[in-house]
Amino acid sequence: MRIAPFAIVLLLLGQASKAWTADELPVLMLDTGGHMAIINDLAFTPDGKQLVSAADDKVIRIWDWQAGKTIRFIRGEVGPGNEGKPFAMALSPDGRWLAAGGWTKSNEIRLYEFATGKLVAPA
Repeated sequence: MRIAPFAIVLLLLGQASKAWTADELPVLMLDTGGHMAIINDLAFTPDGKQLVSAADDKVIRIWDWQAGKTIRFIRGEVGPGNEGKPFAMALSPDGRWLAAGGWTKSNEIRLYEFATGKLVAPA
């Protein structure tokens, strides 16, 4: 289904007049191909082919370390200030799971299915 261009403009104008609270402010996130802040933790996948990094830019990146390129990334909970920064992570010995801990609303450890980046727990 196609939305007419004028419908998109009306939608955007409606959002522009909304009074945003500090917790709701939209944040522009640019993907530069690398981290934009201090890297807090690194881990190799069990087969040694990929490097996983977690940084203060609130992104976990999966790298093809030999090519020096990001293959994909995982963004967890993102909020103002420190909220969303992963400080530590660990891959399961079989490479199936990625556990990441850091600043979240409820200070939990998040478990991701590593192959897909899907959040499994807490959900």
